[in-house]
Amino acid sequence: MYTTDSRSTAEMREKALFIDRDGIVNIDHGYVCKIEDFEFSHGIFQLLDIFSKKGYLLFIVTNQSGIGRGYYNEEDYRKVTEWMLDEFKKKDINIKEAYHCPHTPRMTIANAENQNPE
Repeated sequence: MYTTDSRSTAEMREKALFIDRDGIVNIDHGYVCKIEDFEFSHGIFQLLDIFSKKGYLLFIVTNQSGIGRGYYNEEDYRKVTEWMLDEFKKKDINIKEAYHCPHTPRMTIANAENQNPE
């Protein structure tokens, strides 16, 4: 493994939890793109607080095909995400990063085929 970090590989290892947004962090009402439609799942703050206190880095990952379908845009997603992350911060839960995929399943397959021609 090549790295410019002077720490050993064992020292660089950190525990991480990757958790899905829709259906885990929040109730999946279908294409949640407005703050007023976002409802945190029961117990999510307590759950992530436990992992945080055990030293886990916390990441949220989410498929947002509503962007690719044109139901909402990246800015709508960004607003909801910033609000959600702020709600976690208010409870001293630090989400390291939130990652999303804006593509529809068809777009994802088409992109993969174009990037890996036979």
